[in-house]
Amino acid sequence: MPSNTKPLSKKDLEVYESKRDLAADLLQSIREMKAGKTAVVFSAASEARQKTGLSQFAALLGVSVRTRKAGSKGGNSPAARPGRCSPSRERIRRRFWRWRASRGRRSLNRIDPPDRASSPPESSRLRAPGPAIMFRADMDALPVKEETGLPYASSKTGKTLDGIDSGIMHACGHDAHVTWLIGTAKVMAQLKAQWSGTLIVVGQSAEEAFNGAATMVADGLYPKVPAPSVVFASHTNPVWPAGSVGMGQGRRRAGAEQINVTIKGIGGHGSTPHASKDPIVMSAQAIMAYQTIVSRRIDQTEPVVLTVGAIQAGTVNNIIPDQAQLKLSLRWYSRQAREQMITMVKQVTDAIAVGNGMPADRMPAYAITQTVSPVINDHALVAIARPALVAALGEDNVYPGLPMQMGSEDFQMLGDPVKGVKILHMEVGVAKPEVLAAFMKSGAMPQYMNHHPKFHVELPTIAAGVKANAAVLLALLAK
Repeated sequence: MPSNTKPLSKKDLEVYESKRDLAADLLQSIREMKAGKTAVVFSAASEARQKTGLSQFAALLGVSVRTRKAGSKGGNSPAARPGRCSPSRERIRRRFWRWRASRGRRSLNRIDPPDRASSPPESSRLRAPGPAIMFRADMDALPVKEETGLPYASSKTGKTLDGIDSGIMHACGHDAHVTWLIGTAKVMAQLKAQWSGTLIVVGQSAEEAFNGAATMVADGLYPKVPAPSVVFASHTNPVWPAGSVGMGQGRRRAGAEQINVTIKGIGGHGSTPHASKDPIVMSAQAIMAYQTIVSRRIDQTEPVVLTVGAIQAGTVNNIIPDQAQLKLSLRWYSRQAREQMITMVKQVTDAIAVGNGMPADRMPAYAITQTVSPVINDHALVAIARPALVAALGEDNVYPGLPMQMGSEDFQMLGDPVKGVKILHMEVGVAKPEVLAAFMKSGAMPQYMNHHPKFHVELPTIAAGVKANAAVLLALLAK
């Protein structure tokens, strides 16, 4: 722009302000993502949007997005170099802020939010023509002391929610997931001419607790971001070798329920059990009886799991407590099986309480503390993604996916409020090649699975994960 630039007109300033407001939206979204509250929206949209919000977003990711006037040679001018402003642009900026000050607006050293009374909903402002794909990376760690011996092993410590001192480790590969997300976002920014639509990039907390996705939705994720047509996520897999992926159709990860069962008794002295109602004995009876729910009462063709993971009761040797608590984990794929297991747990436990002579006001209590739905890969999406993965990684590095797992995920719940949303999940290999060879030969599982103190991600996985995730997104958002 020439040095003798005329003062900006009111219309020019209004355009400048609208672009600035979009950047403010993106910045606020990024701040909220860092706080674990929401997502960042990244669109390949109109030219004006690409030159403002997209460049601001790309700069925060460390991506250079250059914009210049049509016909300019670009590249050598100060305005074309990332992080630099030409003198003329600096004058425009100063004039703009002086004009804002003359209107009595708020402090000039901060970014004001857009005027919501006159702005369309954020989701519609940020959505571009075409499909909207949500790409999630979970980022929470685990209360595990790392024992990998790697030079970059975690030495962090902290307290669990129960107040127990513990090491802190990314024992499930979520650090790799976040690295993939950042790398994939950079790739998508650099290749924005090859796709159209909207990419919603989500950094999610509390996946291990099964409530991160649901909490984000409850916290107002929509309509802060557009409703996606597809929710996509990838996860480390300790069987597939680094540089490879697995993707299968249909059932992938089970739904899960965490239930606390409180069995009430009547406390007493350990020397006179006949004068009490022992909740520990009733708990033992319940634990054994629960095993028949899966083996004798649920259709054997229906994949289900019932695990009692903890029993909490009593304090010392010679006191019979007045209650005990069992912590149950249920896994399922069909809603019918879920409802059957919950009903049967109550039937069994109530019957034991009655059989031990408990009155009506001391019957067991039940609390569902966590719930997630199953992951069911859409067949059509797998058909689109698989050829793209083969092209990116090679036929020998794309596996059909492991058989359906009884482990669980929660990313799919980001799409729960969206009617007709489709789900896609990918397994990204993190192992040495010999791990797969042993698995194929004898069915031997990896020595160190996810959540083990010695679990680690082979470093070639990082580049391969970015390449695979970007290939899937480019295929789903292809022009």
